[in-house]
Amino acid sequence: MKNTLYFLVPGDIRTHSGGYAYNRRIIKRLIENNVQVILIELSALFPFPDRAAMADADAKLTGIPAHEIVLVDGLALGAMPQLAQKHAARLYLLALCHHPLAMETGLSSDQVDYFQRAEQQALFAARSVLVTSNTTANYLTQFYAVPNSKIKIALPGTQPHGFAARRGAPPILLTVASVIPRKGHDLLLQALERIEDIAWRARWVGNTQLNPGWSAWIHQQLNVSKVADRIAWLEDIVDTTEEYLAADFFVLPSAYEGYGMAFAEALSSGLPIIAFETGAQAQWLPQQTCLLVPPGDVNALAEALRVLLLNSPRSEDMAAAARIAAQSLPSWENAAEIVHMWLNEFFSLPK
Repeated sequence: MKNTLYFLVPGDIRTHSGGYAYNRRIIKRLIENNVQVILIELSALFPFPDRAAMADADAKLTGIPAHEIVLVDGLALGAMPQLAQKHAARLYLLALCHHPLAMETGLSSDQVDYFQRAEQQALFAARSVLVTSNTTANYLTQFYAVPNSKIKIALPGTQPHGFAARRGAPPILLTVASVIPRKGHDLLLQALERIEDIAWRARWVGNTQLNPGWSAWIHQQLNVSKVADRIAWLEDIVDTTEEYLAADFFVLPSAYEGYGMAFAEALSSGLPIIAFETGAQAQWLPQQTCLLVPPGDVNALAEALRVLLLNSPRSEDMAAAARIAAQSLPSWENAAEIVHMWLNEFFSLPK
Protein backbone atom coordinates (compact mmCIF):
# COMPACT_ATOMS: atom_id res chain seq x y z
CA MET A 1 0.00 0.00 0.00
CA LYS A 2 1.36 3.41 -0.97
CA ASN A 3 1.86 6.17 1.56
CA THR A 4 0.04 9.35 0.60
CA LEU A 5 1.29 12.93 0.69
CA TYR A 6 -0.88 15.95 -0.12
CA PHE A 7 1.40 18.65 -1.50
CA LEU A 8 0.01 22.20 -1.76
CA VAL A 9 1.79 24.76 -3.95
CA PRO A 10 0.77 28.25 -5.09
CA GLY A 11 0.14 28.53 -8.82
CA ASP A 12 1.41 26.23 -11.56
CA ILE A 13 3.90 23.56 -10.46
CA ARG A 14 5.52 23.96 -13.91
CA THR A 15 6.58 27.53 -13.08
CA HIS A 16 10.25 28.05 -13.91
CA SER A 17 12.06 29.06 -10.73
CA GLY A 18 14.39 27.38 -8.28
CA GLY A 19 11.69 26.73 -5.70
CA TYR A 20 9.29 25.12 -8.14
CA ALA A 21 12.11 23.09 -9.69
CA TYR A 22 12.94 21.78 -6.22
CA ASN A 23 9.29 20.82 -5.69
CA ARG A 24 9.09 19.03 -9.04
CA ARG A 25 12.30 17.09 -8.46
CA ILE A 26 11.25 15.96 -4.99
CA ILE A 27 7.76 14.96 -6.15
CA LYS A 28 9.20 12.90 -9.03
CA ARG A 29 11.50 10.96 -6.76
CA LEU A 30 8.91 10.45 -4.03
CA ILE A 31 6.63 8.88 -6.62
CA GLU A 32 9.51 6.65 -7.71
CA ASN A 33 9.83 5.60 -4.04
CA ASN A 34 6.21 4.43 -3.92
CA VAL A 35 4.74 7.57 -2.36
CA GLN A 36 1.40 8.70 -3.74
CA VAL A 37 1.69 12.47 -4.14
CA ILE A 38 -1.59 14.33 -4.53
CA LEU A 39 -0.72 17.76 -5.89
CA ILE A 40 -3.08 20.61 -4.99
CA GLU A 41 -2.47 23.93 -6.70
CA LEU A 42 -3.52 27.05 -4.80
CA SER A 43 -3.97 30.55 -6.19
CA ALA A 44 -0.95 32.05 -7.92
CA LEU A 45 -1.63 35.25 -5.95
CA PHE A 46 0.21 33.86 -2.93
CA PRO A 47 2.00 35.24 -0.96
CA PHE A 48 -0.36 38.19 -1.55
CA PRO A 49 -3.73 36.37 -1.59
CA ASP A 50 -7.07 38.11 -1.86
CA ARG A 51 -10.23 36.87 -0.12
CA ALA A 52 -11.09 34.51 -2.94
CA ALA A 53 -7.61 32.94 -2.84
CA MET A 54 -7.85 32.44 0.91
CA ALA A 55 -11.34 30.95 0.64
CA ASP A 56 -10.13 28.59 -2.07
CA ALA A 57 -7.19 27.49 0.10
CA ASP A 58 -9.52 26.94 3.06
CA ALA A 59 -11.87 24.83 0.94
CA LYS A 60 -9.03 22.71 -0.45
CA LEU A 61 -7.58 22.07 3.01
CA THR A 62 -11.06 21.24 4.31
CA GLY A 63 -11.46 18.70 1.53
CA ILE A 64 -8.45 16.69 2.70
CA PRO A 65 -9.45 13.81 5.00
CA ALA A 66 -8.49 14.06 8.67
CA HIS A 67 -5.07 12.80 9.79
CA GLU A 68 -3.56 12.94 6.30
CA ILE A 69 -0.03 14.24 5.79
CA VAL A 70 -0.08 17.67 4.15
CA LEU A 71 3.03 19.54 2.99
CA VAL A 72 2.48 23.20 2.13
CA ASP A 73 4.99 25.31 0.23
CA GLY A 74 6.04 28.28 2.36
CA LEU A 75 5.21 30.75 -0.39
CA ALA A 76 1.60 30.02 0.52
CA LEU A 77 1.76 28.77 4.11
CA GLY A 78 3.57 31.84 5.41
CA ALA A 79 0.75 34.05 4.15
CA MET A 80 -2.10 32.08 5.72
CA PRO A 81 -1.33 31.65 9.44
CA GLN A 82 -4.99 31.50 10.47
CA LEU A 83 -5.67 28.63 8.06
CA ALA A 84 -2.54 26.84 9.25
CA GLN A 85 -3.70 27.09 12.84
CA LYS A 86 -7.24 26.06 11.90
CA HIS A 87 -6.30 22.90 9.98
CA ALA A 88 -3.30 21.83 12.07
CA ALA A 89 -5.69 20.27 14.58
CA ARG A 90 -7.02 17.72 12.07
CA LEU A 91 -4.12 17.27 9.64
CA TYR A 92 -0.47 16.34 9.94
CA LEU A 93 0.57 19.77 8.67
CA LEU A 94 4.15 20.16 7.41
CA ALA A 95 5.89 23.23 5.99
CA LEU A 96 8.43 23.64 3.19
CA CYS A 97 10.39 26.89 3.58
CA HIS A 98 12.67 27.77 0.66
CA HIS A 99 13.47 31.12 2.26
CA PRO A 100 11.61 33.44 4.66
CA LEU A 101 9.01 35.61 2.97
CA ALA A 102 10.16 38.67 4.92
CA MET A 103 13.55 38.46 3.16
CA GLU A 104 12.05 39.29 -0.23
CA THR A 105 13.35 42.55 -1.72
CA GLY A 106 10.96 45.39 -2.49
CA LEU A 107 8.62 44.97 0.50
CA SER A 108 7.46 47.89 2.59
CA SER A 109 8.36 47.91 6.28
CA ASP A 110 4.72 47.06 7.08
CA GLN A 111 4.84 44.06 4.73
CA VAL A 112 8.09 42.86 6.28
CA ASP A 113 6.58 43.10 9.75
CA TYR A 114 3.45 41.27 8.61
CA PHE A 115 5.34 38.41 6.98
CA GLN A 116 7.59 38.00 9.99
CA ARG A 117 4.58 37.62 12.29
CA ALA A 118 2.47 35.59 9.85
CA GLU A 119 5.15 33.12 8.86
CA GLN A 120 6.22 32.55 12.45
CA GLN A 121 2.62 31.77 13.42
CA ALA A 122 2.23 29.42 10.45
CA LEU A 123 5.46 27.58 11.22
CA PHE A 124 4.46 27.20 14.86
CA ALA A 125 1.27 25.51 13.66
CA ALA A 126 3.20 23.03 11.48
CA ARG A 127 4.44 19.82 13.06
CA SER A 128 7.77 20.02 11.24
CA VAL A 129 9.54 22.29 8.77
CA LEU A 130 11.56 21.24 5.72
CA VAL A 131 14.19 23.78 4.64
CA THR A 132 16.65 23.82 1.76
CA SER A 133 19.74 25.20 3.50
CA ASN A 134 21.52 25.54 6.82
CA THR A 135 21.20 29.31 6.42
CA THR A 136 17.40 29.12 6.40
CA ALA A 137 17.41 26.68 9.32
CA ASN A 138 19.55 29.08 11.37
CA TYR A 139 17.32 32.02 10.42
CA LEU A 140 14.16 30.23 11.51
CA THR A 141 15.78 29.24 14.79
CA GLN A 142 17.21 32.67 15.52
CA PHE A 143 14.41 34.98 14.39
CA TYR A 144 11.28 32.79 14.46
CA ALA A 145 12.18 30.68 17.51
CA VAL A 146 11.53 27.45 15.59
CA PRO A 147 13.24 24.65 17.57
CA ASN A 148 16.10 22.85 15.81
CA SER A 149 14.33 19.58 16.55
CA LYS A 150 11.44 20.70 14.38
CA ILE A 151 13.60 21.43 11.31
CA LYS A 152 14.78 19.03 8.61
CA ILE A 153 17.37 20.18 6.05
CA ALA A 154 17.38 18.75 2.52
CA LEU A 155 19.79 20.61 0.26
CA PRO A 156 18.81 20.87 -3.40
CA GLY A 157 20.57 18.53 -5.77
CA THR A 158 22.29 19.05 -9.09
CA GLN A 159 22.30 16.96 -12.24
CA PRO A 160 25.88 16.38 -13.50
CA HIS A 161 26.23 17.33 -17.16
CA GLY A 162 29.92 18.01 -17.73
CA PHE A 163 31.92 21.23 -17.54
CA ALA A 164 31.84 24.38 -19.64
CA ALA A 165 34.69 24.72 -22.14
CA ARG A 166 34.98 28.45 -21.35
CA ARG A 167 36.23 29.50 -24.76
CA GLY A 168 33.90 32.38 -25.47
CA ALA A 169 35.24 35.08 -27.76
CA PRO A 170 34.29 37.43 -26.26
CA PRO A 171 33.63 35.79 -22.85
CA ILE A 172 30.01 35.07 -21.97
CA LEU A 173 28.58 36.26 -18.64
CA LEU A 174 25.59 34.10 -17.75
CA THR A 175 22.78 35.05 -15.36
CA VAL A 176 19.99 32.59 -14.57
CA ALA A 177 17.33 34.04 -12.28
CA SER A 178 13.66 34.95 -12.14
CA VAL A 179 13.23 38.63 -12.94
CA ILE A 180 12.20 39.96 -9.53
CA PRO A 181 13.76 42.81 -7.50
CA ARG A 182 15.71 40.48 -5.21
CA LYS A 183 17.76 39.08 -8.09
CA GLY A 184 19.37 42.44 -8.90
CA HIS A 185 19.09 42.67 -12.68
CA ASP A 186 19.01 46.47 -12.34
CA LEU A 187 22.31 46.49 -10.45
CA LEU A 188 23.87 44.06 -12.90
CA LEU A 189 22.92 46.29 -15.83
CA GLN A 190 24.54 49.28 -14.12
CA ALA A 191 27.70 47.25 -13.49
CA LEU A 192 27.86 46.07 -17.10
CA GLU A 193 27.58 49.67 -18.30
CA ARG A 194 30.68 50.45 -16.25
CA ILE A 195 32.75 47.86 -18.13
CA GLU A 196 31.67 48.68 -21.67
CA ASP A 197 35.31 49.36 -22.57
CA ILE A 198 36.25 45.66 -22.40
CA ALA A 199 35.02 42.67 -24.39
CA TRP A 200 32.13 40.56 -23.08
CA ARG A 201 28.67 39.33 -23.93
CA ALA A 202 25.87 38.62 -21.43
CA ARG A 203 22.99 36.18 -21.51
CA TRP A 204 20.07 36.58 -19.11
CA VAL A 205 17.74 33.63 -18.59
CA GLY A 206 14.76 33.80 -16.25
CA ASN A 207 11.02 33.83 -15.66
CA THR A 208 9.50 37.27 -16.33
CA GLN A 209 5.98 36.39 -15.15
CA LEU A 210 6.49 36.35 -11.37
CA ASN A 211 6.63 40.16 -11.27
CA PRO A 212 5.48 41.51 -14.66
CA GLY A 213 5.73 45.14 -13.59
CA TRP A 214 9.35 44.79 -12.53
CA SER A 215 10.19 42.80 -15.65
CA ALA A 216 8.70 45.54 -17.83
CA TRP A 217 10.75 48.17 -16.03
CA ILE A 218 13.96 46.17 -16.46
CA HIS A 219 13.13 45.79 -20.16
CA GLN A 220 12.77 49.57 -20.42
CA GLN A 221 16.12 50.14 -18.71
CA LEU A 222 17.79 47.62 -20.98
CA ASN A 223 16.30 49.11 -24.13
CA VAL A 224 17.88 52.51 -23.45
CA SER A 225 21.16 51.13 -22.14
CA LYS A 226 24.38 51.74 -24.03
CA VAL A 227 25.21 48.02 -23.73
CA ALA A 228 21.80 46.72 -24.83
CA ASP A 229 23.23 45.14 -27.99
CA ARG A 230 25.59 43.01 -25.88
CA ILE A 231 22.91 41.47 -23.64
CA ALA A 232 20.71 38.63 -24.92
CA TRP A 233 17.58 38.30 -22.80
CA LEU A 234 16.15 34.81 -23.27
CA GLU A 235 13.41 35.34 -20.69
CA ASP A 236 12.58 31.73 -19.86
CA ILE A 237 13.74 28.38 -21.16
CA VAL A 238 12.96 24.97 -19.71
CA ASP A 239 16.42 23.38 -19.78
CA THR A 240 19.31 25.73 -19.01
CA THR A 241 22.04 23.09 -19.35
CA GLU A 242 23.34 24.34 -22.69
CA GLU A 243 23.45 27.91 -21.37
CA TYR A 244 25.71 26.89 -18.50
CA LEU A 245 27.94 24.82 -20.78
CA ALA A 246 28.32 27.70 -23.25
CA ALA A 247 29.18 30.30 -20.58
CA ASP A 248 32.53 31.54 -19.27
CA PHE A 249 31.37 33.13 -16.00
CA PHE A 250 28.25 33.11 -13.84
CA VAL A 251 27.10 36.37 -12.29
CA LEU A 252 24.05 36.91 -10.07
CA PRO A 253 23.88 39.93 -7.73
CA SER A 254 21.01 38.55 -5.66
CA ALA A 255 20.20 40.35 -2.42
CA TYR A 256 19.32 37.09 -0.70
CA GLU A 257 19.08 33.38 -1.48
CA GLY A 258 17.66 30.68 0.74
CA TYR A 259 20.12 28.34 -0.99
CA GLY A 260 20.80 29.46 -4.54
CA MET A 261 20.23 26.56 -6.93
CA ALA A 262 21.58 28.59 -9.85
CA PHE A 263 24.90 28.95 -8.04
CA ALA A 264 25.02 25.17 -7.54
CA GLU A 265 24.35 24.66 -11.26
CA ALA A 266 27.15 27.10 -12.07
CA LEU A 267 29.54 25.17 -9.83
CA SER A 268 28.49 21.86 -11.37
CA SER A 269 29.37 23.39 -14.76
CA GLY A 270 32.81 24.53 -13.58
CA LEU A 271 32.10 28.25 -13.84
CA PRO A 272 33.74 31.02 -11.80
CA ILE A 273 31.05 32.93 -9.87
CA ILE A 274 30.56 36.63 -9.15
CA ALA A 275 27.93 37.47 -6.52
CA PHE A 276 27.04 39.58 -3.52
CA GLU A 277 28.38 38.50 -0.15
CA THR A 278 25.00 37.83 1.41
CA GLY A 279 22.41 35.08 1.84
CA ALA A 280 23.07 31.36 1.78
CA GLN A 281 25.38 31.62 -1.23
CA ALA A 282 27.93 33.51 0.88
CA GLN A 283 27.80 30.72 3.46
CA TRP A 284 28.28 27.63 1.32
CA LEU A 285 30.07 28.65 -1.89
CA PRO A 286 33.73 27.57 -1.64
CA GLN A 287 35.92 30.66 -1.36
CA GLN A 288 38.23 29.64 -4.20
CA THR A 289 35.33 29.39 -6.69
CA CYS A 290 33.80 32.84 -6.34
CA LEU A 291 34.42 36.55 -6.08
CA LEU A 292 31.97 38.04 -3.57
CA VAL A 293 31.42 41.78 -3.23
CA PRO A 294 29.48 43.93 -0.73
CA PRO A 295 25.68 43.72 -1.23
CA GLY A 296 24.29 46.49 -3.41
CA ASP A 297 27.71 47.89 -4.37
CA VAL A 298 27.54 48.39 -8.13
CA ASN A 299 31.08 49.74 -8.40
CA ALA A 300 32.48 46.70 -6.58
CA LEU A 301 30.43 44.41 -8.80
CA ALA A 302 31.77 46.11 -11.92
CA GLU A 303 35.34 45.91 -10.63
CA ALA A 304 34.97 42.19 -9.86
CA LEU A 305 33.74 41.58 -13.40
CA ARG A 306 36.62 43.62 -14.81
CA VAL A 307 39.20 41.75 -12.73
CA LEU A 308 38.05 38.32 -13.84
CA LEU A 309 37.50 39.26 -17.48
CA LEU A 310 41.03 40.65 -17.71
CA ASN A 311 42.81 38.18 -15.44
CA SER A 312 42.83 34.84 -17.22
CA PRO A 313 45.05 32.98 -14.69
CA ARG A 314 42.80 33.92 -11.78
CA SER A 315 39.61 32.96 -13.59
CA GLU A 316 41.20 29.66 -14.66
CA ASP A 317 42.11 28.92 -11.04
CA MET A 318 38.51 29.63 -9.99
CA ALA A 319 37.16 27.39 -12.74
CA ALA A 320 39.47 24.58 -11.63
CA ALA A 321 38.27 25.01 -8.04
CA ALA A 322 34.65 24.94 -9.23
CA ARG A 323 35.24 21.66 -11.06
CA ILE A 324 36.65 20.17 -7.86
CA ALA A 325 33.77 21.52 -5.75
CA ALA A 326 31.26 20.09 -8.22
CA GLN A 327 32.25 16.59 -7.20
CA SER A 328 30.86 17.06 -3.68
CA LEU A 329 27.56 18.72 -4.56
CA PRO A 330 24.50 16.76 -3.34
CA SER A 331 22.43 14.89 -5.91
CA TRP A 332 18.66 14.95 -6.27
CA GLU A 333 18.69 11.36 -5.08
CA ASN A 334 20.35 12.56 -1.85
CA ALA A 335 17.72 15.27 -1.39
CA ALA A 336 14.80 12.94 -2.07
CA GLU A 337 16.13 10.30 0.31
CA ILE A 338 16.31 12.85 3.14
CA VAL A 339 12.76 14.06 2.41
CA HIS A 340 11.44 10.51 2.17
CA MET A 341 13.00 9.52 5.50
CA TRP A 342 11.57 12.68 7.06
CA LEU A 343 8.09 11.89 5.75
CA ASN A 344 8.33 8.32 7.01
CA GLU A 345 8.22 9.72 10.54
CA PHE A 346 4.69 10.89 9.80
CA PHE A 347 3.57 8.00 7.59
CA SER A 348 3.98 5.78 10.66
CA LEU A 349 1.64 7.90 12.79
CA PRO A 350 -1.89 6.62 13.43
CA LYS A 351 -4.62 7.75 11.04
